[in-house]
Amino acid sequence: MTYDDFSRNCGSGLIQLYDHSPQKLLTHALSELEWLPWKFSKTDSAFWADVANQRRYMHWLGEQLGKPTFEKDKRQEKGKEKKEKEEEEAKEKKSMEEWYSISHEDLLANGGAGLLAVHNGSSYSILRTVFPDIDWLPWKFQKTPTVFWESSDNQRQYMKWLSGVLKREEGVPEQWYSITREDIYSHYGRPLLSLYGDSPQRLLASLYPNSNFLPWEFSKVPNNFWIEEKNQRWYLSWLGRELFGITMTSASAPTKIGGGQGIEKEKEEERKETNEMEAWYGVTHEDFVKHNGLGLLAHYHDSFHHLLAALFPQIDWLPWKFTKAPSGYWESIQHQRKVFSPALLLILLLLFFFFLLRLLLQPLSSSSSSNLCPPPSLLHFFFFFIHLLLLHGQFFLHFFFLFDTSSPA
Repeated sequence: MTYDDFSRNCGSGLIQLYDHSPQKLLTHALSELEWLPWKFSKTDSAFWADVANQRRYMHWLGEQLGKPTFEKDKRQEKGKEKKEKEEEEAKEKKSMEEWYSISHEDLLANGGAGLLAVHNGSSYSILRTVFPDIDWLPWKFQKTPTVFWESSDNQRQYMKWLSGVLKREEGVPEQWYSITREDIYSHYGRPLLSLYGDSPQRLLASLYPNSNFLPWEFSKVPNNFWIEEKNQRWYLSWLGRELFGITMTSASAPTKIGGGQGIEKEKEEERKETNEMEAWYGVTHEDFVKHNGLGLLAHYHDSFHHLLAALFPQIDWLPWKFTKAPSGYWESIQHQRKVFSPALLLILLLLFFFFLLRLLLQPLSSSSSSNLCPPPSLLHFFFFFIHLLLLHGQFFLHFFFLFDTSSPA
């Protein structure tokens, strides 16, 4: 019944006495009846401000939707042990979780629009007010208040709860590296994770800044993580400590110290840096696999040499000293020349021709049949050359190309 119904039936004067409110008129005139104010087309605005009225409505709504209700102060049953009462109370509290599924539509369809307006559309706020003895978890509702996740305290509250559910210790990196986005999604944390670009690593690093979370130890690093040079250096510094107990100290130039003592110290530092450089040559592809660095290596076309050369260009890295040279490196004559010292090649060439000349000028022995150790012949030299060719094929195949001065160095 509305105000217009009274006006059309000559009751406008009467309804005006009750502030144009059919609810006030009927509840006063027919007070012996149990009126439900929320069923009127328009509920008095002051009605929903009273928490007792809110509680009354929610108890009624629970009956309509088949959901339980709970009030601790009414549990004054006699003849029951304290432990038994506590167990029943815990059971009833557990059953209250059915309220998490309540939606705005449930409230609107049952006259609860005014109640929603009082609580700014928050089901969590309504239930926390009406049933304060229940430890309501905001993230379990179908719709969490918009501003809830913006608070770092609320985010930590959620992570504390999640730690208990997943049986992991808060802020301990080793216990969280295996967590995935799906783990958080399935525990009502999708809105929270979206604030961190759907990256569990960024979420944990932000909430626990004192814990040294390593992004590459997670099942997936954040998007574009390997693009940033500082992240690449961070990983290599960590990898050096893991493999050799060293870091990239050779990345910076040695400090010059005056005096004899300073020169000795400088030499010692140089020797240390040289040893550290040599250690990096032994890093293998498998080391990156074991230490979750394939994403970084892929950024440099699977070449560890390219990676080090890009990050530490001041160091003269020798590609052939790595366990695997860059793809196509040996196809270049210029690269092949870098491996061999010209002076060394000249000495080898002179020895080669000296040995050949000696064989050609040595006279053949007529008594070869009676000589137990016959002199070497051209046939011996041929087999010796084939043997060297098999052992050092690349050297002989490119021997003359290495000295070809017509091509650029």
